[in-house]
Amino acid sequence: MIDHSGAHSVACDLSVGVYRWPSALLLKGQVMTSLRAKVCARCGFTELFASDPQTLYETWLAARSSQ
Repeated sequence: MIDHSGAHSVACDLSVGVYRWPSALLLKGQVMTSLRAKVCARCGFTELFASDPQTLYETWLAARSSQ
């Protein structure tokens, strides 16, 4: 993944995350996992996949039930 937002293009990793305590003002307990992309060589269609979706889902469920 290349980030073109700045003056210099920089290669970067993509990630996605959820918070354990989303209502907290500080120290929300972010849980993150990396993303990987699959790209169709014919049309360029791209899909992103989380490396550890189960952990994200479990964290989201726990955060939701604690509210």
